[in-house]
Amino acid sequence: MSTTLAKKTMNSTRPNVASKGPHSNMSKGRDGPSQGSDDLARSFLGTVFTANKVRSMQAVVRDLRQLAAKYASNRKDGSKLQALCNAAKNCASLPHDELNRKIHLVAVPGHSVFVAKHEDKRALRNIFILLFRHKEPNGTLTKQEVVAAAAKHIKREITDREYHQVVTEICISTEDGHLLLKNGDEP
Repeated sequence: MSTTLAKKTMNSTRPNVASKGPHSNMSKGRDGPSQGSDDLARSFLGTVFTANKVRSMQAVVRDLRQLAAKYASNRKDGSKLQALCNAAKNCASLPHDELNRKIHLVAVPGHSVFVAKHEDKRALRNIFILLFRHKEPNGTLTKQEVVAAAAKHIKREITDREYHQVVTEICISTEDGHLLLKNGDEP
């Protein structure tokens, strides 16, 4: 009977976060959260920005809460998914400044939205981001501006397929053929 009580006591003092998750280092050290918490936040935010390359702060928080709900509803591996659910909720509940700092791990700010970083520094998406950041809010781009900037920065001609892929991911085409950065609230 004492072993049962000891076991209950041990379980009741155990934290809600499982020791196994997508990242093995989720513990807290003397100096605060370990690098593992940033890795976990990066993983969740990477998931958010995979489906939609442009997100507003409100959309990021909403998407993190939806991700937490998805983990909570999946009953396959209860303890692991519950830990991921709690971690996603915690990420969504971070103070604005801290969440903003974590978003910067996976996205670039510009005009009240965040655009997913591309791992290749010479990618066309980064040219679009650079051009939009040098424009006023709600500024538009033309294809000629993009082609000229690509020739200057990545020193090659871009293909129509490559161009249209980035336009689809991060832009809205206006009636007059100009490109506007998505507002980040809709897919």
